[in-house]
Amino acid sequence: MTRLWTPDELARLREIWGDEDRRRMPIADLLVLFPKRSYRSICSKAWAMGLGRPKLSPGEGNSIVLGLLMRKKMTTKELMEATGYSIDVLRGILQALRDSGRVHIASRVSPPRGGWPLNVWAAAGSPDAPENLLDQLRPHAGNPFAQLFL
Repeated sequence: MTRLWTPDELARLREIWGDEDRRRMPIADLLVLFPKRSYRSICSKAWAMGLGRPKLSPGEGNSIVLGLLMRKKMTTKELMEATGYSIDVLRGILQALRDSGRVHIASRVSPPRGGWPLNVWAAAGSPDAPENLLDQLRPHAGNPFAQLFL
């Protein structure tokens, strides 16, 4: 459901986007100023008003994604919706965070309509979830059905 922007929200958005330093503010601070809006809706409205895109300082994308994952586990699609990043930008951020050991694949879930499993990302360095059922059953190599009946 689309919520109409109030005149107060529009004025606040113009004020923030007009100030170069405030335009670089962390997402968490921006969300406090617009508590009933997502980051993506704020950026989309600013773009539609001709105010341009938010400026991210180098590495800020990493801290934004890491901050979201510290709150809860999320799929790549959920991260895209929360941040407004494209899949290519998000893949680069997740790979950098994964290489540094700050995020991992907590689990893999099957999409509702079939297809490749979706990665569920989480903060903190733990081993990635197994990629398939056979990897999950490896501890029970003597009986591949042992875990199915526990």
